[in-house]
Amino acid sequence: MDWLILPGILVGFLLIISGVLILVEKAMGGDKEKTIHINDDTDIPFQGNDTVLNALSEEKIFVPSACGGKATCGFCKVRLIDDISPLKPTEEAFISKEEEKEGVHLSCQTKVYDNMKIVLPKGLLSAKEFKSRNYRS
Repeated sequence: MDWLILPGILVGFLLIISGVLILVEKAMGGDKEKTIHINDDTDIPFQGNDTVLNALSEEKIFVPSACGGKATCGFCKVRLIDDISPLKPTEEAFISKEEEKEGVHLSCQTKVYDNMKIVLPKGLLSAKEFKSRNYRS
């Protein structure tokens, strides 16, 4: 019967940690609406705590990302305005010192916690999604 107590304690501990994580997410603005201002002319409303890459993708703004947001290609660079946060270790291999000084980050590694301003190349705002079909002969 004592061997049943340990799993119960572990489950209780995991439930408490899950509750704390949910409260922390709410405290960080996870459920409030935020706005991503792009190039001072486009505003994207956003709710949640996802990455900039995913938030833009939901709005059909496609930032190049060969790795799909896994921080292994370094293609999804955006310049953050008014953001002085240091690079994450996953970004350091892809961001030069000059880019770092300009506020460049990987969009797949940057979470949307609050309103933010970013700069993207203008062409990305008009990029279209293409779908292909597999034809068999």
